[in-house]
Amino acid sequence: MGAIILPNAFTAEANDNKDTIDALYTSPQLLQNAHGAVPAAFDAWLALRGAKPLELRMKEQGRSAIKLAPFLFAHPRVNEVIYPGLAEHPGHNNAAKILASHARKFVDEWVLADEAKEGNEWRGEGDFPFDGMISFRIGWAGELADDGAAERFLTRTRLFTLAESLGELPEKMTHGSIPLVGRLALGITPDLVRLSVSVEDVDDLTADVEQALSWAVDGWNSASASIASSDSE
Repeated sequence: MGAIILPNAFTAEANDNKDTIDALYTSPQLLQNAHGAVPAAFDAWLALRGAKPLELRMKEQGRSAIKLAPFLFAHPRVNEVIYPGLAEHPGHNNAAKILASHARKFVDEWVLADEAKEGNEWRGEGDFPFDGMISFRIGWAGELADDGAAERFLTRTRLFTLAESLGELPEKMTHGSIPLVGRLALGITPDLVRLSVSVEDVDDLTADVEQALSWAVDGWNSASASIASSDSE
């Protein structure tokens, strides 16, 4: 492609404490020296410290995500789940093919342990852990939720917090500056939520999603009706 600078974000995933903003560049030393855009020694130390448990965190995030994604897929208040690790995802087979060797080894071990299989190696069929990022659309029976449902969901979660480009409402955050027509062409609709699954207990994460969904769709309507009734009296 002719690129001579290959940036890798070092803030979100690599640094578990998120206490420094960095990017790792594969580039000539001359450019670093000329631009001066290099982190201070303390920032570099923070990033390296946070990167040490990266392997453990990524595995745990994958384990939790592959349990949370099917829960969302079966939820009556969710219209679509976007997670390549699900067998139902259109890009599932491609996702399985691009796994690095160490990732495939982890997936093989996970499938054998989780499903108590013996003998044959996993060949890309069925669900498997694929990172901790999950997107989903709030709705029911194919009908769209009202425009405020996704935002209400994100204001109600307790373990999941708003984090720009990680756990967020794409329509109003990362893609808010794109015109409506462009957002819709990209599938960025008001009902779309993006979750970054971390290392908390997956049962706690699932319960958090459940209560927030219930509030965003059903509880909010009940509360609004109650307020309207009180006002009329």
